[in-house]
Amino acid sequence: MKNAVYYSIKGSEEKPSGVNDKIKAIARSIAAGANTSSYPIGKHTLVSDVNILFVGCDVGINGKLSRSVRGVLKELSPNEVKLVVLFTVSKSDETSSLPEAKSILAPLNVPVYNEEYICLKSSGGKRKGAPPEDELQKAKQFAADIAKKHKTVIC
Repeated sequence: MKNAVYYSIKGSEEKPSGVNDKIKAIARSIAAGANTSSYPIGKHTLVSDVNILFVGCDVGINGKLSRSVRGVLKELSPNEVKLVVLFTVSKSDETSSLPEAKSILAPLNVPVYNEEYICLKSSGGKRKGAPPEDELQKAKQFAADIAKKHKTVIC
């Protein structure tokens, strides 16, 4: 089984956005820590044969997941994914999307990791652009620790 990293962006992949830059940079760092690649969620994102699925998006002040992330989560089964781990870009580190993810995945019997990685929108003192290097390293370490803890088999 492999690890997978998917992220949701606002608008189009081609259209630059400060939030998109942050979520893409965090997704790349998470992927590096999990020894895999990161991909934007598309219209037909299919997830199967995955040990750990890292999934991320920008969340509002209410912690609500993006429509595309909710759509991917609703299609998962424990036969396809062994563990879901969230990473988000948020205005506040007090904003968690874990309750929503758990409410979607619990009826499907898909486990959700107890912590999520939250990158603040103002990370590095600015709202636009990629997060600072220390933030990217923290994201990479977060994923590496989870992958190690859950004894990922790399294909």
